[in-house]
Amino acid sequence: MSTQPVDWLETKAQVQERPFESHTPLIGPLIVRFRSAWNSVATKWFVRALVQQQNEFNALVVHRLQDIDARLIAQDHDATLLRHDLAELSAHLAQMTRLQESIDQRLARLEKTGRK
Repeated sequence: MSTQPVDWLETKAQVQERPFESHTPLIGPLIVRFRSAWNSVATKWFVRALVQQQNEFNALVVHRLQDIDARLIAQDHDATLLRHDLAELSAHLAQMTRLQESIDQRLARLEKTGRK
């Protein structure tokens, strides 16, 4: 399984609340406290439920993609084995064809010498 993309997906699957920031000089900390207090009253209960639902969905998607990735790797392995088997069968078929041609030539020579 390719670990890099899956690890990346797993780290990106979790949605997290971000704290408010303000870079406004002097009153920035006051703005942050006011917005945090307002958020706690107005939206936090609603947003947390949505974040939890989104995180559950994201985890399901990541697991499904990991499953698909594992199946594709297994199919690629199987296809490689089948290509190898096909190459061996092709070599055997070529050998059998040469042997058949040799037998046909011998038989033709024997038939020629038998008619004389």
